Amino acid sequence: MTQKIVRMDKNVQWNFGPYPQGEITDSRTTAQQADHSYLDDEQSSATFLYAGIWRSEPCTLEHDHQIDEMCMIVAGHATIKDLNSGQEEQVSSGDVFLMRRGFKLQWDIHSDLTKYYMIVKPQ
Repeated sequence: MTQKIVRMDKNVQWNFGPYPQGEITDSRTTAQQADHSYLDDEQSSATFLYAGIWRSEPCTLEHDHQIDEMCMIVAGHATIKDLNSGQEEQVSSGDVFLMRRGFKLQWDIHSDLTKYYMIVKPQ
């Protein structure tokens, strides 16, 4: 039976590992990331829904953002930049925001960062 109410607790056992090859653009760092998924629902034929908590050490990383993602920063500070338009946002603890899919994204993570996320990904 699928849970209808899913608690997202920030006190999880972190399993840090390296970023995927090519995502970190700051060669001076060997930053690690960790992810804990609370919901991985692939039952719908139209979309996938994911929810979890993510943590990263300070670094600069870039990737093609091909998902719609709502984030809430739990701890830390970062600058997020849309490399297509130049739009830049400062985010820190308590901020909630939505990132739409379809742009080249750069994260400048200034301090250890923790965020809750919910992702809707079309198939």
